[in-house]
Amino acid sequence: MCPETSVQLELQVETRLADVGAADWAALDHDGGLYQSRPWLTWAETSCGAEPFYVLARNRAGVLVGAVPAYLLSASNTSWNSWYDPLNLFVGDDPETPDRRPDWFPLLAVGSVSGYSSEVLLHPSLDEIGRRDVTRLLLQRCRLLTDEQSASSMALMYAPPATAAAGWEGGTAPAPPVPTSAGTRISACWPDLESYLRSFPSRRRGKLKHEIDVFRSGGSRVVECRLSQCLAQVGPLLGNVHRRHGADDTDVDTAHYLQTQAVQLDEISTVFLEVIDDTPVGFSLCYTWGRDVHVRVVGFDYQRSTRFAYFNLAFYLPLAYAIRHRLRAVHLGPGTYQAKVSRGAVLEPNWSLVWPPNGDHGRWFARRRHASEEALEAARWGQETWSWP
Repeated sequence: MCPETSVQLELQVETRLADVGAADWAALDHDGGLYQSRPWLTWAETSCGAEPFYVLARNRAGVLVGAVPAYLLSASNTSWNSWYDPLNLFVGDDPETPDRRPDWFPLLAVGSVSGYSSEVLLHPSLDEIGRRDVTRLLLQRCRLLTDEQSASSMALMYAPPATAAAGWEGGTAPAPPVPTSAGTRISACWPDLESYLRSFPSRRRGKLKHEIDVFRSGGSRVVECRLSQCLAQVGPLLGNVHRRHGADDTDVDTAHYLQTQAVQLDEISTVFLEVIDDTPVGFSLCYTWGRDVHVRVVGFDYQRSTRFAYFNLAFYLPLAYAIRHRLRAVHLGPGTYQAKVSRGAVLEPNWSLVWPPNGDHGRWFARRRHASEEALEAARWGQETWSWP
């Protein structure tokens, strides 16, 4: 198949992923991306409280050569979607923000409204110019969709550099990309976990081995299971973590979140469940997609969970699992960058493009916006991360 050019494309919008052929979607280049996979997007379509759209680009033969999801958000009033509010991330400390926020919604969130990853999916046949052109045209169609849905603003949050560059350098976006966060990835290329440990200097290696040894000798045991097999136990553990970090989610809220994921994602789930006296006291939920493991959430009984449970459940056990199954990498998500980098993670930058509402909001946003706190923290541990390509 020859590389595509923009003049050969037909742009379409669907409101259900089921109306896009499964083979067509699978043929796009996901490169292990869970958050643009069909199982994840099917869950998001029904569970994220936003109206979904799928913006598609087809060639003259009807072949799907590019696609991007988009979600119409009426507000950012939950712990699940507040991180897709550009005001929350980039001007949240400005005193005008609360008064201006109602004028920014509804907001069309392009790429994702969950998972902190907003890639545009492209066909492997596209060359570099074709990938840029298809991305640009998809974003332009999203701008039309914003008007068609009477949305006030649009944002492409947590985009990789190539996607953000296509939107900005192609003249689609009104302002340069804003540093937002970084994905974190640990290679699973080791023959075993011991080889991974030996890759560190002796002092660091001793610290990591100490964390593993203390956890293993702490009196708990770890069970691997599907999410559906432990739903009743892990919901409250996740609630503990949310409340510890300032959210007001109840155990009912977190249990419902996990239940909805189990409906669509159970077959690709692995839970590492820490158990003491037949009672779960900690867990990590991982999803395997393609050749990668994605650590999604963790939860703990902070009074009973074994020392160093977080590092073992979220880092070492998923890595050992990936090594054992000959997978490529473990993705740890954004945040806690020092802990992740010190255990071998590589930072992968994410940027955001923002289209403010009409009026003076654009000028106000341009003057007040700043890199997110996540981006500033990531920059401390990977200075090269924020070098614009």
